[in-house]
Amino acid sequence: MSVFPPLRAILAGALLLLPALLLPACPALAGEAAKPACALLLESAAPDGGMADMLREGFARTCQRFGLQGEVVIADPDSQDQTAVFQDACQRFGLVLVAEGRLHEILRNNAARYPRVMFGCIDTGVRARNIMSVTFEDNQGTFLAGALAAMLVQPGQHLGWLGSEPTPVMKNMLKGFTDGAQVTRPGTRVFARMTGFNKALETGEAVRDLAGRNCGAILVAAGYGSRGAYNAAGSSPALLIGLDRDQSGQAPSRVPFSVVKRFDRAVEEIVAAYASGQFQGAKILVYDLANQGVDIAVAKAFKAKRGLPANFETRLGELRREIAKGAIRFEDLHNPTLCECNF
Repeated sequence: MSVFPPLRAILAGALLLLPALLLPACPALAGEAAKPACALLLESAAPDGGMADMLREGFARTCQRFGLQGEVVIADPDSQDQTAVFQDACQRFGLVLVAEGRLHEILRNNAARYPRVMFGCIDTGVRARNIMSVTFEDNQGTFLAGALAAMLVQPGQHLGWLGSEPTPVMKNMLKGFTDGAQVTRPGTRVFARMTGFNKALETGEAVRDLAGRNCGAILVAAGYGSRGAYNAAGSSPALLIGLDRDQSGQAPSRVPFSVVKRFDRAVEEIVAAYASGQFQGAKILVYDLANQGVDIAVAKAFKAKRGLPANFETRLGELRREIAKGAIRFEDLHNPTLCECNF
């Protein structure tokens, strides 16, 4: 009895299976996937004029560019179990991105349970084989902001810092701001206030309180609550310094400059890596002044209407160069990785 007919049948069956075996692992390249492609987890559905809006914009652009199905998922700390929302996203999506303080901790504590899910971690680092992170040398930007803000206030005036919550990232940026102010004007006091998550009314009151303490310029880093600071601009004499993107449009002629953090570019880089099959697990990318992931945006309208000190932009250039060559060193108050996770 010949053995060749069964052998031919076996080979034919193997050839039919071969295309399925060769399909790439990335859902974006494999056609119809078991899970929708990407989820961006945010803590509020409200616009914030800064980080959250930039994340949404970069996410939408990159999903459209690669033809990915993307969804923004809200995990509100005031009304939802954020861990449950995160775990549900892991069941439904192939790539899950987080960029806000509490969600960083949840990612660290839960990622090992979902080894087949890829994660993007933005604004801090978690080093694990299924996590790709982008973190920022944001103390470089706030150092410049402190140095420049001290040039704008009158002798005897102080500086203010308006944050949401005392996270490691917030503490790191505040330290940079305080150190920068000392370079320009040694002995400058920086008064810091934390107003809580998404608290616009409290943020507005804090602006007026800091102005009452003779703060001539206040850096607004209150996240979703930052709109309250800009709404209060008309009832306060203090200048407001923006964060994340150019915020001069929020309060025309009251915002001399902003600290820029390229959150849009960070989410684009991770989503594009996922879509193209180039996702780098355990990779932590660092955005800084050198690669323009962090910078200062001078407000043209403020400069034209109110003017800036004659040496303002010259000094900005000098400090950028000093940082670039390592002549200015920073004390980093947040560990660049939440953990070196061995999973």
